[in-house]
Amino acid sequence: TNVHFDTALRGFRAEYFASDVFTNPVLWRVDQEINFDYQDQAPVRTLLKPDKFSVRWTGWLTLPQATTATWFLATDDGSRLFINNELVIDHWGVHGKEEKTAITPLSAGEHAVRIDYYENLGWAAAHVEWQPHSGARTYAVPVRALPAARAALAIRARQTDRLGNVSAHTTPLQLSR
Repeated sequence: TNVHFDTALRGFRAEYFASDVFTNPVLWRVDQEINFDYQDQAPVRTLLKPDKFSVRWTGWLTLPQATTATWFLATDDGSRLFINNELVIDHWGVHGKEEKTAITPLSAGEHAVRIDYYENLGWAAAHVEWQPHSGARTYAVPVRALPAARAALAIRARQTDRLGNVSAHTTPLQLSR
């Protein structure tokens, strides 16, 4: 088996939970974009049920210069967007797929971006886009899954086949930038 691992860790660090209250994650991975229409399915069918799950996406956005950005958050059901630990969109609650927006000034440098999402019952979707000043609206938020100060990362992996059989975890692998 060949494994390709992006050591720059471009994308959001995603923690998937088998409950709607962000406890005991069952999976961690890097999601390049948050552009998911789960419909009536689970995001990871072998680990989650189609209802009562949650996801926390975290990324670090580094900007060479200050900008004002518009954020677009469309989910079915609840979601919240935090920038530098400040709540900028609060769309919590049970509802169909709806979009909420916020405009935030961002200084040059690194910014923590976090999206909390939960699915209650039925159809499920999670979409996050941004539009920097004078830029295009896009799902491609240029975040990294680790802050810039993080020099090394230890990971463990396991494999799940199409039948749902899960391998044992590997021994920790050390990665450094």
